[in-house]
Amino acid sequence: MAPTTMAPTTVTTVTTVTTVAGPAACALPCAKFPGVAVGCSSVAAGATATCKKPAENKAAGLQLECMAQDFKVFCPLNNNMKTTVPMVSSAGAVLCQVCKLKTSSVTDADPRPDQFSTSLSWGRNLRTSKLTNKSVFYETFDFYKVLIVDKYGSQMGDKTWDTPVKQMTEAEMVTQGSCCKDDTYSAAVSGAWPKSCTAGCSFMVTPYQSKKVKNDPYDGYHVTKMDFVVPMGVMTAVFTDSKGGGVAITVQTASFEMEVSNPKEFLASPHFESTMRTSIADSMEGVDMSMIVNIRATLVNATSASNRRLAGEKLKVTFDVLIPATSALKITATSIDATKLSENIVKTAKANGITVTVKVDAASLVMSAPEKAGGGGSGSGSNTTAEPIILKEQTDGATRMGGLSAILVVLMTLAGMSASESLSSK
Repeated sequence: MAPTTMAPTTVTTVTTVTTVAGPAACALPCAKFPGVAVGCSSVAAGATATCKKPAENKAAGLQLECMAQDFKVFCPLNNNMKTTVPMVSSAGAVLCQVCKLKTSSVTDADPRPDQFSTSLSWGRNLRTSKLTNKSVFYETFDFYKVLIVDKYGSQMGDKTWDTPVKQMTEAEMVTQGSCCKDDTYSAAVSGAWPKSCTAGCSFMVTPYQSKKVKNDPYDGYHVTKMDFVVPMGVMTAVFTDSKGGGVAITVQTASFEMEVSNPKEFLASPHFESTMRTSIADSMEGVDMSMIVNIRATLVNATSASNRRLAGEKLKVTFDVLIPATSALKITATSIDATKLSENIVKTAKANGITVTVKVDAASLVMSAPEKAGGGGSGSGSNTTAEPIILKEQTDGATRMGGLSAILVVLMTLAGMSASESLSSK
């Protein structure tokens, strides 16, 4: 199929970055910029460096296709962390972004303070050519990554979510044409809200190439066995933890242990959380996937029935169940059928391309007593309904692609005005 082309918005900008001197003790150099680039492996605090395109066989295909040949990065003057990643400061440096974010305003479905649960939907990735100024659908990578970020696009917290790229169906090829389908992808995200986001953070969706990418046509020309995340994606409006507001719910926490043929690999899989959410929901009467949140797991030592330690490890999985306060649903540890859960995990994992054997230990199933949460009203915490940080559709049918330059300039202008503000603890 011939590439779908779209005429992007043209944005011309001039950026001035102002820096304010800070204590010498805070003047630490930034971490290495992700990927492989020449000239920006080390950026001093307050300095700007130019990253130059490496040789074709020295970098990931996603980096070579989605970053400009040369672009500037900036390290905040008052940087106090060696892990701070330099910020992109050149307009037009990033050539790729998803065509549209459906869920521009996101609502917290978990009313508990410091916990969140929501879902995101978005369309396929677009790449804009610097030569032709045309945009085409480009998905020669294997995942989209969802991150929690501050207003500068810097990651907050450690947790991320990966959603696999889908092959375009025949129906999409026929009906999509030059249109962006904003619900091609979706992700359910939940967990502990980062403490550094008290002033509000956003969710960002951006292309991600893992070391295991299988669909890179440049294999042998571009490096495929290298991670690369496009440094700036599309962001939602600011998301605020509800902190007791919203609809009243009942919360119960459950856990179980399971023997897995390859526990470390399964836990590290980008499909782990979605596999467990689907499998758990399908194993409990009256429970759907939206009610299963905050899934986490740890490796534990395997033991025998006589409590004798065995060789190997197994996984302990913990999750929360959110039940509407108006529901008559009552759940206990016996609400989970261990045999059915084991079968569902194997089946769902296989559908996600993972071959695994599983045995859930029925004796390890634990369910906490119900606890009430929420019902405090929107005044206890609410989410903004502002537009996401991307340009709106133009009346001439132009795409959002041109908005990326504007994002970068706005971010760097803000960073220059208050460089130390971006250095809050992650």
